[in-house]
Amino acid sequence: MELSNLVINDGAIKKMISKPGSLEVYFEDWQENTWSIVFEDVIAFESLGAEGEELSEIKVADTGEYKIKVLRLFPDESEAKCRIYSFVSAWSGLSVLQVLADKVTVGRMLDEL
Repeated sequence: MELSNLVINDGAIKKMISKPGSLEVYFEDWQENTWSIVFEDVIAFESLGAEGEELSEIKVADTGEYKIKVLRLFPDESEAKCRIYSFVSAWSGLSVLQVLADKVTVGRMLDEL
């Protein structure tokens, strides 16, 4: 499944697991289905109280302030192919999770977390 096909609004991030180079985000949609969103070739991510936050959308961008900031910290990554994935709070309209990564895969979880 493509990330753009996942219905985000009225859903919430339930759990996140980070490992070097990857981030797994477990998301529960408005129908209480759980989805695994796995980011690979992760350069950086920033979470601001993302777990449990109700979301309105995921914005995907090729460039932005977050990417500029991260690439200043890691200049050797400047040639890496990556995008910014921003999970936006339904209540504040602010990004509660930003991920700078190259690849993302989405799959439905059949078991509870």
